[in-house]
This record gives sequence, C-alpha cells and structure tokens, in this order.
Amino acid sequence: MPNASKECQLFIPDLVNRGDVLVAIGRAYMDCVPTDTVHGIPLGEENVRVTITVPKLNRALLPSPTNEATTIKEAILSRVLCKNRYGSIVSPVQQNVDRVTYIRERADYIVRILRNAPKGKRFLMPYNSGQHWILAVIDSWDDSVMYFNPLGNQPSDDFKDLITA
Repeated sequence: MPNASKECQLFIPDLVNRGDVLVAIGRAYMDCVPTDTVHGIPLGEENVRVTITVPKLNRALLPSPTNEATTIKEAILSRVLCKNRYGSIVSPVQQNVDRVTYIRERADYIVRILRNAPKGKRFLMPYNSGQHWILAVIDSWDDSVMYFNPLGNQPSDDFKDLITA
C-alpha cells in the first residue's frame, strides 16, 4: 500500500468553456508502481492513485469511472484511478499545446466515460459547432443518440464520430 502522498487538485476538461474545472481536492499517492491496482484496475505508467477528500463539483464524472463510483460524490474518501495530467501533480494548465492535441485529449476523455457507462444512464452533451449550440442525448441502455438542433441541420461528421467512437 502506498504511504507517501501529497495534496492535489483534480481537474477535468470543461468541454463547454474549453478549459479545465476543479472538481475535487484529494491526496495523490506518489510511490505507486504501474502494477499497483485501484479496484482491480492496474495503474499503468500514466496514472496515479488519488483519494478524494473534498468534493468541489459532486456531479462531475470521474476521469476513470468504476463499477463502484462514476461521480466525484460517489468517490469521496475512496481511492480512484486518475491520469496524472488531470491532477495538479502535473500543472493542469498546459502551455504550448497545439489545439489538435488538446481536443484529442478531451475527446478521449468523453469516449472513456461513455464506454464505461453502466446500462441505463443517459448523458446530455451540449456542443457548440462554432455557429450555434446543439444537444446530443445519449442513452446507454440501447446505445441510441438523439440530436436536438434548433436550425434542423445534421450535426457535423466530427461530432458524430466522437459520439459513435
């Protein structure tokens, strides 16, 4: 079991405002090795074990949800798996990152949340196409997606690819 820990802040991507949002404060265990596990999942090279101690945004989805917890509130005082880049262990503000890398990381985050969602969950995903807002409602029960576009247009192929990934 890890012993050496330090306080950290957990940030997740804010897809609406294109920044990061602080969702919790916790303790990061820095002496873990890649073969250590959290709820049976190996840490790997890029992850750290974090205990969430102070929630800041209860309904925020965990970066790596488990069967036991999918939101910050459900994970209070529990150890969770967290990519090192989402915590302030590595500065949450990334300097000189090209836009393609930035968007790809955010897309990977959304894909991971959707793939690990238990059946019966519905997700509301607002999206700004650069001209106006549209809404996708994703139903994990039957893997269906409904798009609400006030202009009646189909969403862009990039947005459809993200949803169907």
